[in-house]
Amino acid sequence: MQTHASKFDFTDLFTLEMANNHQGSVEHGLKIINEFAKVVKEHGVKATVKLQFRDLDTFIHPADKKKTDNKHVPRFLSTKLSRKDFKILVDATKKAGLISMATPFDEASVELIKELDVDILKIASCSAKDWPLLEKAVTAGKPMIVSLGGMSIPEIDRLVSFLDHRYVHFALMHCVAIYPTPHDKLNLAHIEVLRKRYPGITIGFSTHEEPDNMAAIQIAYAKGARIFERHVGIPTKTITLNAYSSTPEQVSRWIASWKVARGAEGTAEWEADPKEMADLNSLKRGVFAKKPLKKGQSIKRSDVYFAFPYREGQLSSGEFKEGEVVADKAYAADAAVAHETRTFTPTIRDLVYHPIHEVKAMLHTANVALPVDFALELSHHYGLENFRKVGVVIIDVINRDYCKKILVQLPGQEHPYHHHLQKEEAFHVLSGILELELEGRRMTLHPGDIAVVQRGVKHRFWSDTGAIFEEVSSTHFNNDSFYEDTAISQLPREARKTKLSNWGRHHFD
Repeated sequence: MQTHASKFDFTDLFTLEMANNHQGSVEHGLKIINEFAKVVKEHGVKATVKLQFRDLDTFIHPADKKKTDNKHVPRFLSTKLSRKDFKILVDATKKAGLISMATPFDEASVELIKELDVDILKIASCSAKDWPLLEKAVTAGKPMIVSLGGMSIPEIDRLVSFLDHRYVHFALMHCVAIYPTPHDKLNLAHIEVLRKRYPGITIGFSTHEEPDNMAAIQIAYAKGARIFERHVGIPTKTITLNAYSSTPEQVSRWIASWKVARGAEGTAEWEADPKEMADLNSLKRGVFAKKPLKKGQSIKRSDVYFAFPYREGQLSSGEFKEGEVVADKAYAADAAVAHETRTFTPTIRDLVYHPIHEVKAMLHTANVALPVDFALELSHHYGLENFRKVGVVIIDVINRDYCKKILVQLPGQEHPYHHHLQKEEAFHVLSGILELELEGRRMTLHPGDIAVVQRGVKHRFWSDTGAIFEEVSSTHFNNDSFYEDTAISQLPREARKTKLSNWGRHHFD
């Protein structure tokens, strides 16, 4: 029985689609399994061999079994395997250290998947709107992968809802059902659309491009695909592969190309490599005295020049700002000015705009759009210089009989213990993780979570990750916040609030 704890990990799964390339021969099918198992073992990846199940006695209409106008009919009949034959191939797949997978094209084939205990059930693009088959497939209790070739977004929405309501553990595959698919028809941007539209669902790429196309898998991986499917086979003197099926050698190069893409991905949180910084430093300019300078002299732009190469420990041209550089010693003309000469003291502009830039980036990342006309304030309960530790950015959206604000908590920032006498409020988390304490009881809120704070209830909040949340409340009144630390309440409002409009553009120019 499939349980939540035993959900299959679809991440970085390679599906090797045998289709009818076994040519109706168990012996040739076993050869395909064993040869591709060697490739998989060589690369150390997780892979399946996928078979196609059709109950041909009922799948093909009786009147069409002897016709040749549909190219698929003679192909299916000439490569027919028995249930016993399929069992041999499924068992051989598992014995080779691979995961078994099968695509059923009719209800009887779903039963065969259950009978042979195939690990994963795959729905082909042509069956993704076949509701009788889907209704049967979900009863198998198997992890499911569905290809989406030719489907519109509304059709995919319906499919996702159908599977989700039936507690199916599933993944989706971007697919272009053109055989082979020209490079300019791959539409790989759709992978990113699927990934954003269906968060939490693994998205893959079912490929039908020509076998020597190694760029497609790299682009697909960069777009977010984490399952990759390719038709495979082994040519012989009497067997010729079609234009979209790959040999073991081609699959080996295909997986190697994926490894290149994965290796270049890096992480979202990264720091510059020391070698990178050394290379950059070797190209930047340093600050040099244009004329002799006295110790303690405030250095002006006219006193220096910028030249290459930069010296270790020197003040760089990018760090020079008139009024913030004082000579730490006497300098001769053409001497490198030391980094210690910089005496930077943050201005109000620095203290305000640096966090504002971060807030704007957080809103953009979370796709939180603001109205054209809004005001905002930086609440800095212990001064602007301590805002990064204690405070919050409050964006006023509307304040009538009802009130809506958007609050942005920077990573590592906290808002101190307080309560309101006139306002009742509800916090709705849009992005990040918000920690909330109500009368000593701690709550961890994730995106979508809501917490109500009634009048008079003491509360505080903070975020290690940074968080964006809506505050929906009754009318807001100034001076309705009463703090545990009475020193905060005793400050005049303007001493603990910096108000801006339109992001504060030109406020401090």
